[in-house]
Amino acid sequence: MTNKIRKATLFSLFYCLPFVLLLACGPVPVSTEVADANMVVILNRQFLPENLVASSGQTIFFSNLDDTPHHILSQSGINLFDDTGLFDTDIIPENGATLIVIPEDVSAGGLLYYYDDIMRGEMHTPTGTITIK
Repeated sequence: MTNKIRKATLFSLFYCLPFVLLLACGPVPVSTEVADANMVVILNRQFLPENLVASSGQTIFFSNLDDTPHHILSQSGINLFDDTGLFDTDIIPENGATLIVIPEDVSAGGLLYYYDDIMRGEMHTPTGTITIK
């Protein structure tokens, strides 16, 4: 077998075959909670996106891709770090995730602020926001 054919065969086996097998398995079932959720990713001590747009009653998915645990709490304004009790994710471990639901009584046009209780001012984006549409 020539070197070019060997490389092409190895490429097909290790890179293409897993995708073909995944496609052959069909769609992966997804919980409707997650499918309807907006997502905030925590990565490199940042909330991504920093401002999320959501509706009252909507599920928000927090995914921690950081190398440290995080604990997200609502707050009354930018960088105040005062837990308002509106929502609390509990501690999200490294590479963990959790869901919260925006309360139904939050009015459209409102702005919800949140922060990481573990990192507080050490986050690159210390305050995340959710704009209610």
